[in-house]
Amino acid sequence: MDIDFCIDKESQKVESRAWELVKQLDSYTEISPSGKGLHVLLEAPIPDYGLSDDQKIELYDKRKFITFTGRHVSETPTVIKRRPAEVRDIYKEWISEEDHDLEKTPEKKIGDIKSGEIVNFTGRVTNEDYFKYGKIRQRGTLEDETGEIQFVIWRDVHGLKLDLLEEGNTYLIQESRAYEYEGKLQTELHLSENVIETDGI
Repeated sequence: MDIDFCIDKESQKVESRAWELVKQLDSYTEISPSGKGLHVLLEAPIPDYGLSDDQKIELYDKRKFITFTGRHVSETPTVIKRRPAEVRDIYKEWISEEDHDLEKTPEKKIGDIKSGEIVNFTGRVTNEDYFKYGKIRQRGTLEDETGEIQFVIWRDVHGLKLDLLEEGNTYLIQESRAYEYEGKLQTELHLSENVIETDGI
């Protein structure tokens, strides 16, 4: 389970609602690569992909990619536990179940994308930078005639699954979650199957 944007940047405290979910699930929990969210790892069947109405809580068991940071959250177990009843309760209380097939993901112009949305879009790479050291492997901008969005490829596991994007080339980005970072729209790129080079916009 992903709980996004639940850690205060200044105090580093976890929001009360997010902490309630963590305690309810009582399974291994770690801080996400951005430092702003939590990953709760557990065993449980889920009806389908689940996303809360505010798009901050996400439950999935397939077709998604997760980077392990090892930044274990104290006061949570150090092992992954089986939690079917707890997950069922969270679905009833927090999650809006939806059939989130790739073919049904909306395709948008970059200028029409809003923070929190999961979309498909096409953009040309500009201002591409490669980092030899540190957590970020590549950062750059994807743009079309309506706007631009920054992209990040984290080092760790992401670098093994996704080739670097080339400046000047155009890519179809699928199943991308957009979010606001330092006042700008940004997305994290994960799987090569969701990043397809195209001839143009």
